[in-house]
Amino acid sequence: YSEEHPNYMLCTAGIVYKFIEALELYGFLDIDSRLFLDCAALGTVADIVPLNHSNRWIVKHGLEQIQQSNRYGIRALLNVSKLNAKTLTPRDIGFMLAPRLNASGRLAHAEIGVDLLSASEYDRAEFLAEKLQELNTKRQIIGQEMVDDANKLIQNQSDKGGAGIVASGYMWHEGVIGITAAKLAEKWQKPAVVISFNDEVGKGSARTFGDVNLYRILNQCSEFFTKFGGHK
Repeated sequence: YSEEHPNYMLCTAGIVYKFIEALELYGFLDIDSRLFLDCAALGTVADIVPLNHSNRWIVKHGLEQIQQSNRYGIRALLNVSKLNAKTLTPRDIGFMLAPRLNASGRLAHAEIGVDLLSASEYDRAEFLAEKLQELNTKRQIIGQEMVDDANKLIQNQSDKGGAGIVASGYMWHEGVIGITAAKLAEKWQKPAVVISFNDEVGKGSARTFGDVNLYRILNQCSEFFTKFGGHK
């Protein structure tokens, strides 16, 4: 796609939805693709893509689908988050639902979120939603400890007035370093890199600030990395 195409900024959830929609349209799948709009909307907001063009359509109609959805997993997730499906907004998804779904992949296994959204019984969905609630609370505690430690390190750095900041720690939880980098970038208003060391290997995550193209910068010093990826 060119940047002008309405599907250009689809996230993975949006791409999967469009694929199912096409299979239905051309007769390869006997299913109502709109039944998956609720999950597509969750993924689209959680992935923080611009809510315009196809993304806006998916989220608009996905919210409508959530209001009338019988998907047990979403109902249970709404309940533990103390949210009402009838008044649900993209902000609710981004700040309440998405962090709980993401917590399983960060601290345990993403399969918990998959099992929740595909649960065929409400009791099972309720159990999984409560599990995600516990994991999210644990993630928040770990994350705050890492942010506090990183801020102390940065305060002691003589070059904290530079163009970017880097903080590293031994055995920092790899599932939370991205969130930590985002919080540091917001606090210090400059790109932030957070690295967790395990023996001699460091795994890092970075978040930009303003219009700094982090991918281009990392590419210029790629010889220092075993591997890396991402976007600007």
